[in-house]
Amino acid sequence: MKTHFIALIAAMYVSAPARADTVLQILPALAAAHAGLEESDESRATLAGTDADGDGIRDDVAARIDRAYAADNYLRGQARTMASGYQLLVAGSLSAKQAQAQLVRIERAQDCIASRGADPRSGAAFLLPHQLNTYQRSKAYLEAARTAQSRLGHYDFKPCD
Repeated sequence: MKTHFIALIAAMYVSAPARADTVLQILPALAAAHAGLEESDESRATLAGTDADGDGIRDDVAARIDRAYAADNYLRGQARTMASGYQLLVAGSLSAKQAQAQLVRIERAQDCIASRGADPRSGAAFLLPHQLNTYQRSKAYLEAARTAQSRLGHYDFKPCD
């Protein structure tokens, strides 16, 4: 986040020095709007990250979900289902059968989000960039999914009603 602000200010000074003052005036509001959404370095250093409230979802991801779906309890619930599934897969302690069960939960929640006519950037498109935000997390997720697929084959899920 800090890097984005610095780059924005630098670009403004280079392209339009008079407008840079306007950017400097709105930076506090931008920072406040994103407060609590950035993952700490300590959290990023581990596969699981920080889950202070023990709800099975990394705190920064939970904050993003709660903010993005504040007005829609159903979509928020489905996004949280997906996030907890991704979190369990990333943790890397599931058997192939357990991993497959999480993949089924995630796929069904994604289907429920899509069946509501939600924005195409909802669900996995919204969560994955935040949830699999390090090489290690992406690798752990892909390995869990590959292991489940190679040991158990393709899985079917019950579509959303």
